[in-house]
Amino acid sequence: MIEPIMMDILASGNPFDGVSPDFGLWGGAFTETWQRLLAGVWGVAVVVTAFLAIKAIVSMANAKDDNPAMYQQSKTSALRTGAAVIGLLLLGVIYTGIFVLTGV
Repeated sequence: MIEPIMMDILASGNPFDGVSPDFGLWGGAFTETWQRLLAGVWGVAVVVTAFLAIKAIVSMANAKDDNPAMYQQSKTSALRTGAAVIGLLLLGVIYTGIFVLTGV
């Protein structure tokens, strides 16, 4: 039942073929505003995750030998926070790579 529908969708083609995002329509002031807003939110996110990483590492260091569950929970938190920091710092590279690969 689903397969014929999927085949029809795939055969219909891409309606967005040749369309690229362009904020020039709204003018330079709009573009400057959203870029500054994005940069500000991105900066706050990096600072917040840095504090969370410090908190997780300190929690891991404070885990007692008689409480391995606390250590494991702190370790998991530190790994997740580290991944978030790396993801945030590489966000520009990731988006650039996607745009280059898709030809946008």
